[in-house]
Amino acid sequence: MDIESAIINNDTVVLQKILTQVIAYDNQREPRQTACWAIVELLLKADAEPSCPSAMLYVVRSALKITDEVFLSRLIQTLVMYCTSVHMHQLLLCKLHRNQPLYAGERGDELLEQASDFTVKVIKRHSDKPSLVRVLACLPYFADSHWISRERRRAVILKIAVYLSVLGWVWADVFSLAQISPSLARWCYRLPRSVPSLNHLCRLALLSCHRGRQFLDTCAPKLPKILRNYLNFTEIDAILPFLTDFDFDTLYL
Repeated sequence: MDIESAIINNDTVVLQKILTQVIAYDNQREPRQTACWAIVELLLKADAEPSCPSAMLYVVRSALKITDEVFLSRLIQTLVMYCTSVHMHQLLLCKLHRNQPLYAGERGDELLEQASDFTVKVIKRHSDKPSLVRVLACLPYFADSHWISRERRRAVILKIAVYLSVLGWVWADVFSLAQISPSLARWCYRLPRSVPSLNHLCRLALLSCHRGRQFLDTCAPKLPKILRNYLNFTEIDAILPFLTDFDFDTLYL
């Protein structure tokens, strides 16, 4: 099967089949095989989706069962680097959460923290309301998982809530957020009722527009670095991690 040809021609059917087959083969033969990871990276760059989600989830479950932390960590890192799929994001978090009893201890906290970086990337890439709804639906996978460290759990939930709010999500109820951080709850409540900067409004308008996204995908390398950083919310990234005592009243957009 000509992978390069499928990528060039954007043959999504072929790409989907290859991605599923490669992940399954990789786990069966040798989870750290360089060639397989290189192929997965190419497919993810081409926006390939798994054609058989149950097969991919079986691979993740098997890795959890045999506590193959190297494979799991590399899988999540690869997704953070090369994947922007909302669907893949949901599948990964679902399986990590449901099979967490197979993988206990502090390493489980670290895997969830890594997965939250994938969540942030997906939020930044898909700021339209339907996509944000799907991302928000994954928040319980973090909140209801078993964490060794409560501080890590709080920091992850705060991080995801902040990026959802910054990208335009309006919370219907901030009570659950107030239980974690009253300061965050007040900020999320006031944010849609206040007037942000013109720069931020332009940023949201560009990122939520399909043509704007196409423009950025094509021309981003040609843009000044300071503009690329602003469009990627690096001023928010620089504040991480958000701890429970962080004063969100000092956060302006």
